[in-house]
Amino acid sequence: MPEGTAEIRHKSMVSERTKIYFGVLKGVLTENNLLDKPMFIWNMDETLASLSPGSTKVLARKG
Repeated sequence: MPEGTAEIRHKSMVSERTKIYFGVLKGVLTENNLLDKPMFIWNMDETLASLSPGSTKVLARKG
């Protein structure tokens, strides 16, 4: 279920940081040979800390 972007992320979305992030991301995808394999790329909260503590839905494998 889509959710709104947390306010803290809006404040961090400045051009310089965004360019650095995507540069690092491209390096990681290249290093792991994933540029042409989008089916192996998953979205997750990289800090393992929720920025929206009120969220109750989680997508995970059963068992």
